[in-house]
Amino acid sequence: MQNFYVSWHQPNNGKSGCKIFDYCLVSVNRLLQRKSNFLVKNWILDSGAFTRITSEKGHLSIENYANLVNRWQECGNLQAAVTQDFPCNQLTLKKLV
Repeated sequence: MQNFYVSWHQPNNGKSGCKIFDYCLVSVNRLLQRKSNFLVKNWILDSGAFTRITSEKGHLSIENYANLVNRWQECGNLQAAVTQDFPCNQLTLKKLV
C-alpha cells in the first residue's frame, strides 16, 4: 500500500499542526527560524528548492541543509529528506538569467 503525504505549512503543536495527519510533508523553509520540536507522525522533509530559487534566495548550503535534517529528525518518524534538486522549469530558469 502506498501512502499519500499531505504537504502542510503549519509545523506547530496546535490544532492546525502536522500531528493531525498520518503522513505529512514539511518544507525546510518552514523550519529555518523554528527553535522547538513539533508534533508529527510520519513525515518527509522537503528541501524547499523551488520556493527558494523562485524567491531568489538560492539553495541552502549542503552543510546547512544536512544540519537541519539532523536537527529535525528527532520529530516524529522522519521517513525521508528530499534532496536539494535544481528545478529546471521556465519559471526557475528565468530567475537565474
